[in-house]
Amino acid sequence: MVKKPSSDSVELPAKTTRRKKAKSDFDLKTMQVGRRKNPKSDFDLKSTKPSRRGGIQLDFRKIILGVVVINILIVIGTVVAYFQLLPKYRVPATIDALAHKYYENVFYENMVTSEKYTGNPEEALSKYTGRGLSRMSLHQIILQTQADAGTRSLLEKYCDTDVTAVTFYPEEPYGRDSYHFTVNPPCEVE
Repeated sequence: MVKKPSSDSVELPAKTTRRKKAKSDFDLKTMQVGRRKNPKSDFDLKSTKPSRRGGIQLDFRKIILGVVVINILIVIGTVVAYFQLLPKYRVPATIDALAHKYYENVFYENMVTSEKYTGNPEEALSKYTGRGLSRMSLHQIILQTQADAGTRSLLEKYCDTDVTAVTFYPEEPYGRDSYHFTVNPPCEVE
């Protein structure tokens, strides 16, 4: 049975929707969100094209990759800095740098400019190729190269600068950088 509407009932007017006027572009954009035909996310993972709303869509994979790369670089930098600051790595590197500075800038310059061997370093250095030049203590090398206070204190802390010595062995063609050296006894660094 179907009920027929009675004549007593009042018919209500149909609901009409009113459109709100946008006060600014932002309001207009936010009002349009609900009326999209294709409801995609504002943050599309594959696209960096401007969205309908005017903003740029972010590529989260690139952001995550960037964060990972930056973290890896930070870790590598920390490890390198850690090993550079450890005395067992700093002391040999400092001795190496001082020995090179002494041989190339002090010894070789003085030997080449001396009156006896002017212009012919091969004659002076060839007889020391096998046995090496006389031993130079670290203390003498520090004084000759005018090492700074930090280098001096580092070496004095971990080495006996009067006992530890460097022996230089010239090599052919007897140039400024044609040599090798040994350090005996080595510094005791833990």
